[in-house]
Amino acid sequence: MNLRVDKIRKPQGLITNARMYSIILKDDLLYLIHTGLGVNIDLIVTCNPFSGPVTIANLHLFSNRTIEKINEYEKKISSIDLDVLVNEKKYSYCFHPADISSFEFMENGCVIKGTNIAPKMILKTNKGKFKLLSTGMTDIEAFKSLGLVLKKLYLVEK
Repeated sequence: MNLRVDKIRKPQGLITNARMYSIILKDDLLYLIHTGLGVNIDLIVTCNPFSGPVTIANLHLFSNRTIEKINEYEKKISSIDLDVLVNEKKYSYCFHPADISSFEFMENGCVIKGTNIAPKMILKTNKGKFKLLSTGMTDIEAFKSLGLVLKKLYLVEK
């Protein structure tokens, strides 16, 4: 079974930046492929406390360029062996079922544009904890389908 969902966001942590991922389930292996910076597509920040106001035009330009780079990388994923990507791309991972100690999927787990409708999943693995959120550009139905398949596959939800 092959399933893929693009434009999944791992939020920033205390010392880590937000990142965008493509999630791919292929032959019972779960791949998290890092596709770019984790732009927050749903929120617009108009003031930087260190440098003052940020013009919305510049912010949109940054976001648009970042999204274009993410789109380009997502197109490349289909033509490259996933194991090669994991070995070459920093922050990309491949998980065997035994690597996942806990899996949680919430169909209404995060807020997008004021509506609590977007799913999220939390993976606890031998390589850390991954909180993965849908964004305004995620295929929500595909993300829900993937979450339900993973829930059945791993059977470790707490």
